[in-house]
Amino acid sequence: MIWRTLFVLTAWLLSAAAWAHGDESHDTDPPALGQAVAPRTDAHSEVFELLIVAEGEQLRLYLDDFASNAPISGARIEVERGTTWKAQAREHAPGEYLLKAPWLNQPGAHPLSFTLEAGQQADLLAATLTLPATAAPAASAASLTPSMAGGAVAVIALTLAAAWAWRRRHKATRTAP
Repeated sequence: MIWRTLFVLTAWLLSAAAWAHGDESHDTDPPALGQAVAPRTDAHSEVFELLIVAEGEQLRLYLDDFASNAPISGARIEVERGTTWKAQAREHAPGEYLLKAPWLNQPGAHPLSFTLEAGQQADLLAATLTLPATAAPAASAASLTPSMAGGAVAVIALTLAAAWAWRRRHKATRTAP
């Protein structure tokens, strides 16, 4: 009889993990990404599509054909930041261009102008790259999930039930003649 009661109690307590269905919490915001994403922006026209990614002290530019999304090789890309900085990008891989940008350590909004020439086509694109202020990494605190809480309750309940059963059995054997 005691084993049936323990089984039902255990099954009931362990079912708390099923209620959580994948540790989803519908009343809070989703957690932030664990991996930092480099600051980026994009610009496009009817001809070109340009993705700009800030990496350390360099800009990585991805140039594609807007209609087909095919990378464009052999393009000439000139980048300007206001009247204070101007540079020519060099091709690193098909459709991928790099250039040094020493101002990337300055947080804030940086308006950029791009002069693009590829084959017979040319275009002028504009974009604003926003660089965040450097922030201290957030401390990660382990939180108690619903399934962990259900598991802890189940372990405690099983321990108490086993102790109660052992004490009852031990008491019965001590009083027997």
